[in-house]
Amino acid sequence: MKRVRGTLLLAAIAWVAGSVPAPAQIALTKNADLNFGSMVSGTSAGTVTVTSTGAVSSTGGVTLVPSTTAPADFTLSNGPAGGPHIYLIQLPSSVTITSGGNSMVVNNFDNTAPTLGIIANSSSRSIGVGATLNVGANQPSGTYTGTYLMMVAFL
Repeated sequence: MKRVRGTLLLAAIAWVAGSVPAPAQIALTKNADLNFGSMVSGTSAGTVTVTSTGAVSSTGGVTLVPSTTAPADFTLSNGPAGGPHIYLIQLPSSVTITSGGNSMVVNNFDNTAPTLGIIANSSSRSIGVGATLNVGANQPSGTYTGTYLMMVAFL
């Protein structure tokens, strides 16, 4: 059995679309990375899921090892000018994380905020992001990292 450390480091971008009167008032800030923690891969493939609210589970041949796990955390904020805005959140269908020449796929991204919502003036909204890590049978050990794009469009 091999110990695998799966950490997905985040890259996020706020994409402004349409006619937003004061785009400088809108911000997307990353507060914490998505962290799958440490695990041991067995002779069969499995998954590790960290939900957007922080629940952690594993399936198949993956055994979780006591370690730090966490969903990603972002703050979406709107300044006092320009009125409330409608936003749309888009997450990727999957990304690949790597450690040297080894890789794993992360998919089934979810978030705590409504995918389509309204953010009022002078307010902010916390967005938790979770996903599923697909661990191969006898996955080589290492610290796996990668990035993904979370787009927030304002309409």
